[in-house]
Amino acid sequence: MVDATTLPSRLTAAIERIPGVVGVYPSEGATDTAARKIRSGLGARSVPPAHVSVRLEDNNLAIHANVAVSAQIPTPLTTTLVVAAIRELLRGAVGTTVHTTITLTVNRIA
Repeated sequence: MVDATTLPSRLTAAIERIPGVVGVYPSEGATDTAARKIRSGLGARSVPPAHVSVRLEDNNLAIHANVAVSAQIPTPLTTTLVVAAIRELLRGAVGTTVHTTITLTVNRIA
């Protein structure tokens, strides 16, 4: 089954190896960023943001990645390779009854 504690870092590493990807940015929203900064300001141990968001509720797995891609390689090719890498990594980590949604935000760097 899905190990939500290690899966984000494994997905980040897999995405970073894709030709054309020049960065993986934190995928947390503004609310999560603000909450993390408040906790840090209150003396809580600082936890770095997850670069790939993984949420599992019931039998629904939602993955969100925010990547920067180079203009040197066609963006459609890079995004296809990123999604294929995510699916390949999930193949062994997710049961067949889990519905998976992958959201990929792409920022093209000239």
